[in-house]
Amino acid sequence: NEGIDNHVSYFKAANIIVGAHGGMFSNIIYCENNPLILEYLPSTRPNGCWQSYADVTSLSNYHQIIFQCGKRGDHTGNLNVVIDIEDLDNQIKLFLQN
Repeated sequence: NEGIDNHVSYFKAANIIVGAHGGMFSNIIYCENNPLILEYLPSTRPNGCWQSYADVTSLSNYHQIIFQCGKRGDHTGNLNVVIDIEDLDNQIKLFLQN
């Protein structure tokens, strides 16, 4: 079980943050290096809370990536985030070039 101090230090030092939408993104408040942030969201659950936070701070390298999944309200739908590593590598390179 990692303590909050570890989470803070990880986000403070981060250059790239990649993950599925969730509460862990609240730790972007500790970012100091304006890291590249890629947040994956299911198409059935649009949520702009971390985008809004990034918009009013210096986190100008925040990006939402929407992925297709089951129908909205279908709690049996597959909401797993499956990321092809080569695609992720290409996305990171593309965003870092811009």
